[in-house]
Amino acid sequence: MAATPALMSAGRPPLVASRRSPTAARVRAQVLDFQSQEVITRDNVQLMIHPMLLYQLVDPIKVAYQTYDLPRAVGNLVRTSLRSIVGDMGLDDTLASREEINRAMHLKIARVCLDWGMKITQVEVLEIHPTRSIQEAMHKQLSAERIRRAAIVTAEGYREQVRTEAEGESQAAIAISMGEASVKRLHAEGQAKSKEVLADAEAKSVEALSATLTLFGVEPTQYIVGLRYLETFLLVAQKAASRHIIFPYEASLYGLVKDLSAT
Repeated sequence: MAATPALMSAGRPPLVASRRSPTAARVRAQVLDFQSQEVITRDNVQLMIHPMLLYQLVDPIKVAYQTYDLPRAVGNLVRTSLRSIVGDMGLDDTLASREEINRAMHLKIARVCLDWGMKITQVEVLEIHPTRSIQEAMHKQLSAERIRRAAIVTAEGYREQVRTEAEGESQAAIAISMGEASVKRLHAEGQAKSKEVLADAEAKSVEALSATLTLFGVEPTQYIVGLRYLETFLLVAQKAASRHIIFPYEASLYGLVKDLSAT
């Protein structure tokens, strides 16, 4: 097997690896862990991203002769690819799209690394850390968002309360008006019924007296008119302590009253 530079598989080696003495290439699966990389997003936010590779050396000849310092070459490739991918994404997308970043990184470096005799089996972004100032700004933004949502919930609750109270008052007013209308209708029906009963009773009384009135030569209608006339004068006299009432001269009424008083 040809002599090749060995790749570090434990800890976090620096991206710029020092040149080491040749050793035998390890063909089993290994881990290449990088230091956190400083990356700037599309909206000019600085992030520290910690990438990691799972790889396997599949062609020792290419590992030995395609590149002089494989760890350094892979590190530079990962760094440039990571900056290119994250540079096209905003802060929110970067924080929420680790799987997308992993897939894009794998597509970018897998073919190149395969030409170097290295098969990339998996790419992982282990950590994404915004700077302290960005973290403080994010906390303030979250706090402001919570306050805004609380204000919206409070406003919606107050609006629902006002609407419910208005609907209740409206229903109460409708119920009261319907009750008053029902009372007035029942009262009118009662008055109409009482007048009807009084009219029937008066008609029956007149019918009962008609035979007696005929004996005196008095028509029932004349009797009723005279009776109403006297009742009206009685009501007028009861309204005050002193009244002067001038009777109109009605011969028929006078005779009727005289005849009735004589009886």
